[in-house]
Amino acid sequence: VGDTIHVPGDVATIAEGISQASTGDTVIVACGEYFESGLVLGPGICLQGETGDASCVTINARGYGRVLLCVNADSTTCVSGLTIAGGSVGNANGGGMLCSVSRLSLTDVAFVGNACNYNGGGLCCEGGSVVALSNVVFSLNSAGMGGGLCASGLSLLSLRNVTFEQNSAAPGAHGRAGGMCCWGGVSPTLEDVGFIGNASAYGGALYCYQESHPALVRCLFEGNAATSDGGAVWCDLLSCPTFESTIFRSNHAGYYGGGIHYTNSSPGFSEVVFDLNTATMGGAVFCLGGATGDFDRVVFSRNEAVHHGGAIYCDASYLSISRTTIAANIADYYGGGVYCRNGSTADIENTIVGFNLGAPNEAAVSCGAASCVTTSCSDIFGNAYGDWVGCLAGQDSTSGNFSGDPMFCDAAAGDFTVDELSPCNGPNSPTCGHIGALDAGCAGVLVEERSWGAIKTMYR
Repeated sequence: VGDTIHVPGDVATIAEGISQASTGDTVIVACGEYFESGLVLGPGICLQGETGDASCVTINARGYGRVLLCVNADSTTCVSGLTIAGGSVGNANGGGMLCSVSRLSLTDVAFVGNACNYNGGGLCCEGGSVVALSNVVFSLNSAGMGGGLCASGLSLLSLRNVTFEQNSAAPGAHGRAGGMCCWGGVSPTLEDVGFIGNASAYGGALYCYQESHPALVRCLFEGNAATSDGGAVWCDLLSCPTFESTIFRSNHAGYYGGGIHYTNSSPGFSEVVFDLNTATMGGAVFCLGGATGDFDRVVFSRNEAVHHGGAIYCDASYLSISRTTIAANIADYYGGGVYCRNGSTADIENTIVGFNLGAPNEAAVSCGAASCVTTSCSDIFGNAYGDWVGCLAGQDSTSGNFSGDPMFCDAAAGDFTVDELSPCNGPNSPTCGHIGALDAGCAGVLVEERSWGAIKTMYR
């Protein structure tokens, strides 16, 4: 068992405490604000706030360099119960903290108001570092890439109960990942992680590049923004993130992909909701350049594109869409629900496409040159200017397809579960099974017929 060094009981400063500590020792810091920078945490040393609450201890560099550096730390190294604030390193990585070739844990830590011009305003992990983050907050940090956190160089991270809020990447044309950046073969796991109100030029919240494959479970992307593409997420160069039980809500892109933009990548989505996202093209999703996408039990609702693809815009790519609900989305031009072009192909099965709005005489599912959409066991109903029209023409009444009111429980309030009496509910669809992303959520509701004009007013 190592020694315990108390700050300021045994030594006056944190710097003195960790410089005197050896492998196996713990430095415990009393509550208060400490104006220190350039701290170097050696291997096997734990730096802890006395109460375990991040608000107890603040180490504030006040812009005079990085707060904390870890190099070659081993797996017994830890930081807990404190706030890292005010770090700034200019043209370098890790404004608040830099981990290089290290293994350590961060628990109940906050990174607040740190900055750098390169990677990881709050925290940068590089050189194959292995870092476990639990109950960590990144707030008001900024960088050229990864305003909150940047992981690179085959680093392996796990994040649980982590929040990225109001972080930003460089406001210019090249800023990437207001919240978190993954590049160079980085494949972190994220569970119960929230990205709220982050901003950048590309990937307002999360940026995945160069064969990076983050796995996200029970995460939230809300109110993030990109001045260019990928309001919440931007992926490129053979990156394959997976999203499970995750919500994309009220994110915005100035150009492409209000929820996610991906190029030459293959993300997967399971039990995901895209709601109220906006962009110029692809209100929720924009995919390009040989990309593929697997969407299973996904809800696309109330998303909007200024031009094409209210929910999805697919360019020279392939989509597999199954057990999905595409409802009440809006595009001012082509494809109120889905728009495919440049040789794109989409296979749609057991899916509801209902009450979407595009330009006059434009189909809810629209195809440009050399593109095709194939449907089976799907309900296309109530869309402005027709249902089984355009590239869906002739597919009605074949392969289990039909056009019937899905009987959403409360679409006006954003509830796209279906009534037990719905023709899409599993017991009422013995041949195809359940159709749509959500199970029955109400019983025996009398459905009142409405004009299309009345339906439009519910979503604007």
